[in-house]
Amino acid sequence: MALVEVLVALAMFGVLGALAVRSLVTAVRGTERVVLRTERDGQLAVALESGTYLLPALSAAAGDAIRLADTAVVWHATIAHGPVCGVAGAVAVAADTRHDGLRLGGQTSSPQPGDLLHLFDDGAAPHAADDGWSRHLVQSARWVRGGCAATPLLHPVADAAFGAWVLDVVPTVDSTRMGAPARVTRPSRLALYRSATEWALGYAEQGPAGTWSTIQPVAGPLEPPGSGLRLDWLDSVLAPGATTPMALRLLATAPTRAAVRSATGAAIHRDSVQRLIHFPNRP
Repeated sequence: MALVEVLVALAMFGVLGALAVRSLVTAVRGTERVVLRTERDGQLAVALESGTYLLPALSAAAGDAIRLADTAVVWHATIAHGPVCGVAGAVAVAADTRHDGLRLGGQTSSPQPGDLLHLFDDGAAPHAADDGWSRHLVQSARWVRGGCAATPLLHPVADAAFGAWVLDVVPTVDSTRMGAPARVTRPSRLALYRSATEWALGYAEQGPAGTWSTIQPVAGPLEPPGSGLRLDWLDSVLAPGATTPMALRLLATAPTRAAVRSATGAAIHRDSVQRLIHFPNRP
């Protein structure tokens, strides 16, 4: 093989090698973009699901809302619920499962001093105009097996170990409230905040002493205030700016904007997602 042929072959191998390396780099960068997109979409999904999980039970008409803003909400979050199954100096709230698998109540956290007990009062009128919730401050809380022994909702033998939260509250509750729907709430905060060098959606709760826990990240990173998170409080016709909202439009946006075009040519952002959450419309 002549020297010229060798040099030509080496040049061709060099070109092919460069093309192969470039293709590999392009593939790696494409994979990185896909991974980043997937991670970003996952964080946005978490942000939406956090609002969907935590906020649907909020009833501004019942006084659950403490502070509503465009990047934060402070509200009385329900942490336990069930029917009142005993009133003997303290209120027993059923939050366990019967022997037949029927759950009368539930909880996401253990009640503690400083929480609020809300008892439903259907009033004297046959209609809903005088319905409402009475509030009682929890002084102490303890989980008691057999705490609902006197209620007709349970079997006296099969449900002997049925558990309930026994709450000492002020003002006290009279025995006529037996069977009333009850829920225990705790002041909670969901907000856009700065975590280290990034903005994130965070959650915090108020403790027994009235102090707030350290806010913990729920989803992120998000963009800074103004675009990272927007909470639109809507009235009955879905107009924003409601003081007693009937719904919430939650919009979350990830840090990297990647504008693309829809089929109609309108600009959209794949890294921005929103969810419409409807609230109970009565106390």
